[in-house]
Amino acid sequence: MSVEIILNRESNIIMAEGHGSRWNFWNLSALGVMIGLAIFFGGLWFLLSRPIPIPADTAILAVISPKASRQILPTAFQEKIPGVCQNALASDSDWPIICGVTVSGQSFAITPRWLNNGVYASFTAGLVARSGEVAGETTPFRYTSALYWRGIAKQPGILVESSAIEKWLGLEVASTSTKILFRWNGRGFDSDLKLSPQTTPLPAGDIALALDRNAWDALPGDLFLNAVNLPDKSQWKPLPPIERYAVWLDADRSTEGRFIGFAEPLDQELAARVLGMMGVTERRALTLPDGTVSFERLLPTASTNTNLFGRRQNDIGQWVDLSSRFILVSNASSTLDQSNVAPCGASYPWLRLSKNVLNSMLGTTLPSLQAYSENNHLSICFEQ
Repeated sequence: MSVEIILNRESNIIMAEGHGSRWNFWNLSALGVMIGLAIFFGGLWFLLSRPIPIPADTAILAVISPKASRQILPTAFQEKIPGVCQNALASDSDWPIICGVTVSGQSFAITPRWLNNGVYASFTAGLVARSGEVAGETTPFRYTSALYWRGIAKQPGILVESSAIEKWLGLEVASTSTKILFRWNGRGFDSDLKLSPQTTPLPAGDIALALDRNAWDALPGDLFLNAVNLPDKSQWKPLPPIERYAVWLDADRSTEGRFIGFAEPLDQELAARVLGMMGVTERRALTLPDGTVSFERLLPTASTNTNLFGRRQNDIGQWVDLSSRFILVSNASSTLDQSNVAPCGASYPWLRLSKNVLNSMLGTTLPSLQAYSENNHLSICFEQ
């Protein structure tokens, strides 16, 4: 409807009147459903985020769904998982399961309550249940925090305490955080720990690692002494830093040979020191007063008339090949294969562990592992 008002002969104004649509049944129903869903999911998130106590000395927290564990983890490896975690992964659900291991060896699992079958002693909070006995000092943990670790791709994740790495390996971890988060990328794990790229390849040994000057200076002597079968670091102080190190194992997983690469060339005096550390001595004949001849062992010494580089045997029958940049120690008369390992990541690896070593450590068969730098952060990949 319209009403015309004449103000004068040259101008007029037309006024209009209309009616808007009102809320109907379907509009109100949609609004009600949206409000209901918001309340439901908000309440669900609230009940899943209730704090639950876990051991204060927890070293590793791994999050993975039972369905993903069957797709990713080898059967032999699944059998090595603590029993409380195996029980939590027994379903075919896509809901995340959290498995924790402490420095002292305790294990526990955190699950939504509807996945917990009550076989193990449990502690519940909201819709979250913890299986496994937990003794000693505890700290609160929220199940929903693991959902952030998984990310949009819902891939497995592992949260590791850097203090646990330091305790287990005797190696100081250069990190601004006490926790290191690893996320599965389909072939290995990416982390938030900063690591610069390695510029030289590694020998294809069963255990191989590279050290820059800063890492060498910070490395404790007992790590080499106990883990990779090197003499105490104090004996190596006059020498150039070790740039590359590799160990080969035989069929019995005993050390068959070692490769040590130096960051700078050795001179004859340093070569003499290295040979002495590797058990190479020289025999000198001594004539006793009764006319018999005896021999004494002397450490190699540098002189203008000798060249200490080359190949010789030490006192226990090992073959020692020494050059100005590396030393190769082997139990066999033939030299070890010094070919470099092919990197499985974007850069040369800082560390390599062969499948033989992983089998010895974990008791299960896994592909060889490499640790390398991806976008200046530590990543781990498995060789195909």
